[in-house]
Amino acid sequence: MEGAVYLGTEQFITLVSVLGVFGAVLVFMLKHWFGQVNGGISGNSRRLEEVKEELQTEMQKNNDKINERIDHIEERTNQDIAELRQDMNDLKGDFATTFVQRDDFFRYMNGMETNIKDTNSKVDKILMLMTDRRNSNGTQ
Repeated sequence: MEGAVYLGTEQFITLVSVLGVFGAVLVFMLKHWFGQVNGGISGNSRRLEEVKEELQTEMQKNNDKINERIDHIEERTNQDIAELRQDMNDLKGDFATTFVQRDDFFRYMNGMETNIKDTNSKVDKILMLMTDRRNSNGTQ
């Protein structure tokens, strides 16, 4: 029985050795696999950072273009407003010389009416004088 025990111990040692080698290979493979996973994760992290920086650069370029367009539109709008103000001021200046206010019109028309009445009365006097001279020349 000693031989049987010895064989059992030998088999046990062989089994432990095989399991140890298998365990070491398994640990090596797991370590290698985790290393690849960690390497992939760190590679992805670097790539994400690069993409993030590229996006920020593109966003900054777009913001600069948008700000430039807005500045251009504001400048053009301010020029248009200045032109409209100038046109309004010109219109105000022309208003006094081009358009007649109602009170000024009535005042002017009253003056014209007075002048017409004066002229009418002068013409009447001239007609009366001429009529009187004809009558006085015809009766003599």
